[in-house]
Amino acid sequence: MKVTDRHNGLRMITASVLDSFHLQTPGYGHADEFLRLIKRAKLNFTELPTEILYTEYSRAKGQRLSNGIKILFDGMMSSK
Repeated sequence: MKVTDRHNGLRMITASVLDSFHLQTPGYGHADEFLRLIKRAKLNFTELPTEILYTEYSRAKGQRLSNGIKILFDGMMSSK
């Protein structure tokens, strides 16, 4: 599935579909799992643009590489 940013944005889903989703991935990896479940269920989805405004604090804080590796690992484990 082509999306511009897997980990940004508001997700809206009907309660009946949400009840059928049983997320297994902890932390931020849930965003990838949502997309896998949507694709597997052959559901329609729409991506709308968002604008991100980073503060000086968030830029200075950054994101550790280990967090990205953990997201990838969790995603591989939950897709089995």
